[in-house]
Amino acid sequence: MTGYRIFILGTLALIGCADTLPSMRASSAGQVILRGVAQRSLPGTAALQPVAAGRLELRGWPEVAVCDQYGQFSFAPLPLAGTALVLSLFGADATADSPPLSTFEYQLPAGSVGIMDLNLVARAHGVLTGRVEVPGRAAGPGGVLVVVAGVPGGDDLTGPDGSYLIDGVPEGQIRLRFYLRGYRSVPPEGIEVIAQGGRLVEISSVPAMIPAVFSTAESSISGVIENLSGSDAAAIILLAVPTLEGDHQVVPVAPDATFSVLLNRAQQPHTLLLRGAGIRPVRLQEVVGGNHDLVLHAVPSAGDLDGDGLADAQDDDRDGDGCPNETDDLPDDPFGCRDLDGDGVGDAMDWDDDGDGVSDLEEMSPGSDGRVGDPQNPDDGAAQRSGAPGISDDGVMQLRVDAGDPPPILAQQDPGLLAALGALVEQSGADLLHGPYAIMLGPGERGSLTVLIAGYRGEADDQLMLITLPPCARSACGTALADALARAPALLCAPGSRGRRRCAGELAVEAPTTALILRLGDGNSDPDPQGPRCGDGQLDEGEDCDDGNLWDGDGCEADCSWGPVPSLAMGTDHGCAIWQEALKCWGANERGQIGDGSQINRFAPRPITDIEEPSSIALGRQFSCVLQRNQRVSCWGRNDLGQLGLWGEEDRLRPVRVPGLENVQSIAAGSDHVCAVLSDRTLRCWGGNDYGQLGDQTPVYPDAGPPLDAGAPPDTGPEAGPTDVQIPEPEPPPRLTQPSIEGV
Repeated sequence: MTGYRIFILGTLALIGCADTLPSMRASSAGQVILRGVAQRSLPGTAALQPVAAGRLELRGWPEVAVCDQYGQFSFAPLPLAGTALVLSLFGADATADSPPLSTFEYQLPAGSVGIMDLNLVARAHGVLTGRVEVPGRAAGPGGVLVVVAGVPGGDDLTGPDGSYLIDGVPEGQIRLRFYLRGYRSVPPEGIEVIAQGGRLVEISSVPAMIPAVFSTAESSISGVIENLSGSDAAAIILLAVPTLEGDHQVVPVAPDATFSVLLNRAQQPHTLLLRGAGIRPVRLQEVVGGNHDLVLHAVPSAGDLDGDGLADAQDDDRDGDGCPNETDDLPDDPFGCRDLDGDGVGDAMDWDDDGDGVSDLEEMSPGSDGRVGDPQNPDDGAAQRSGAPGISDDGVMQLRVDAGDPPPILAQQDPGLLAALGALVEQSGADLLHGPYAIMLGPGERGSLTVLIAGYRGEADDQLMLITLPPCARSACGTALADALARAPALLCAPGSRGRRRCAGELAVEAPTTALILRLGDGNSDPDPQGPRCGDGQLDEGEDCDDGNLWDGDGCEADCSWGPVPSLAMGTDHGCAIWQEALKCWGANERGQIGDGSQINRFAPRPITDIEEPSSIALGRQFSCVLQRNQRVSCWGRNDLGQLGLWGEEDRLRPVRVPGLENVQSIAAGSDHVCAVLSDRTLRCWGGNDYGQLGDQTPVYPDAGPPLDAGAPPDTGPEAGPTDVQIPEPEPPPRLTQPSIEGV
């Protein structure tokens, strides 16, 4: 069945752009197979990279698809016809609570069946910063939850001054929403802003939060669980888990599989978790009060909880979360391996992992009181929030001594040191993240300084240095700082919660000591948070070129130096190039003209591994041919007119050698036909012939088959190339009746 097309829903925040689905091929009755390729764009360039080992989730379904090294994916057959689809694309290193790279929305027409190809492109990411006001609130504007609509986990809490910073925001038009218990934002729908890939955008619009009373309709949710029978309803549990605070609520499910509940904390997003005997667990994120058309899909587990084809009894990881059953706190929950506080909700979905009464988001960000804490330590919540002795005012540094209470950690006020630090930051391009702090140990005293940044939002390769130095004279502080930086240890960083990183360190200190944390790298006012780098599509100092990728052999090498100029050929809607003795193709691929074995459009060059030692290329309308150094020709793609020189009209998705063709010197392609000049100076042609393109005096379409002999061209001199060949008036060649097909 063909002719169906997928329509992109309205331009919503962070909705990724995907191609219209070109066709649907027969499949199981009433079933749709979603497959395709996932790629991500790079800041400042149109170049794309495959999301290798990425993960795709289908909203409201338990199904997950994992991308291969080329970004290709395929879902299991599902009854999706006539439904709205929301696909979330996650990076290879994403955890269950990480924000997606991008979200894509589609509406499937009723009656859709078969295989549907998707081209998903995640936009480049940038950073947003802004401010919120809460007029008249005694506690100030801190603690307002700011979320990016369509990106679960893309959020921040405002600090004491009302400021917020959200990274990982896909470029384009997005909507920010604001939540505070007992308050409504003005405007109530939030604000729309434009995010820029690789850039920090300061938002000038300042929304206000005003006290409000919410109606029952605004504070409740309702929906239905599809494919759930009345007998199954009693065996499942539906939980509503808040993002920031509040109890986990059990949502009652009626025998007809509908559900409805009044949320205790309606003014914040929730996650619905559906699990129970006989079904595969599923989650529905970004659920807020007022949502009354929610749909979850119950899929029978049939003894295979993660749907990997391996029976649970033989599966070492039956829920598919990457943790072996014996070490998994929740072996039947695919959304994470750990449940630190033992409340039955995995840490990836729990708003308070350690059960200390302080939300993870509050402990990972300055939040309402300007302090951070440790979301994995149930004993530090009260101490970090109250400003206990020995803790810096931002909560990042803590001093321990052998006996008694530790002395306070105070903001360093020494003008000489501050001046030297400012000069060091400016000259080195570093960022001052925390401090400087004066550690007030007495003479001869020693202590242990521990550092924890539980919600670091930089890059994985950032270097965070813990610097300590003794008092210095004003003129000597610059040298003292440089020496301290040279011997400073780097904090150890690892993936943490909500897509952030957890960075920690510890060292012994002596009194008196100044401590601070610097991030090495580009710390100037350049709005690019990552700074200049090879592969970002922007020509920086020291680069000969920058084409937006880190590939060799495409003219601009991986070190941003010029490489060999590639040999190019262009068809109607696809292209191929030979460089560094390799063939790569890109563009439209509905007839297999790319030659990679698929019919998925390619937005970046794909290596054609079936071809060795390519010499030249000829491309036509939806087909490709290549001449190899062994003087043979291979073709692939469209073949309804015999364009590939093969018997029959079957398209070929990979290169196939043209039979009976040896000693080829050059090839050229028209729209639907190909000609080759042989070493004996004869000409062979094949393909469409409605205008006599094959030169055999029969302007009709011959039977598709091997090349026809068009005769010898005139002697045009030893320097004549393929474009100089003139076809004479030959005798009609004999028709070939037996095919001779050879594979590559």
